[in-house]
Amino acid sequence: MKRINLIITILLLVISVSILWAKDIDEIKLSAKEVFVENEEFDYQIMDMKENKVLTQSKIVCKIDDDELEITDSANRSKIVVNKTTLEPKNGKVVIEYNGTYNIDTRFSEDSIYIDASTPQGDQSMVVEKPEGILLHNDQILMSLRAMDFTKEKQKTIIFVPANGKTMDLVLVVGEKENFEVPAGKFEVYPVTLDFGVATQTAYYEVESPHRMIAYDNGTIQYQLK
Repeated sequence: MKRINLIITILLLVISVSILWAKDIDEIKLSAKEVFVENEEFDYQIMDMKENKVLTQSKIVCKIDDDELEITDSANRSKIVVNKTTLEPKNGKVVIEYNGTYNIDTRFSEDSIYIDASTPQGDQSMVVEKPEGILLHNDQILMSLRAMDFTKEKQKTIIFVPANGKTMDLVLVVGEKENFEVPAGKFEVYPVTLDFGVATQTAYYEVESPHRMIAYDNGTIQYQLK
């Protein structure tokens, strides 16, 4: 089965874009203090929206250990370790199936991103410059946005995409509160549009703290909280 990825259509096309009109938008403010206070497990069913059928299940685990938060997604085959307070990424592991198996390890320093990959073409390594601004690992996004300020309409951040070793701009647009129903029940949510410039996707976060992710829709598949 193809890897379920936050921005899979963009990753497979290996697109790196810059959203020029985002230059005047404030950087994202993340406040994790009251969101990640204990270990959590979330079970999601992943729906094929075109066929209206369940493709698979995923368990996302947010595990706190001292000053670190570990985020794992079983369907996405990813494990990301971030700072518990700032949510700044420290390291990550992800497995991508695309014309072969790619095992990608990343490590973040103050000014660089170190990438080691096992690929069908052999082992590869590279170091890329870490851009200025708030940088998040692509595979931590869905859980990290629980700590954003939902009262602010537009915010921006930069994400690192392990599939191509590049960074890209992301603008987040918070919509009006609405009701959203999933197998776990009906919830009042904030819809958050993830605007990559060439595509948009939507994540839905519970209005009540700690702002659980209720659903995520990339236009093809949808995570639904069970």
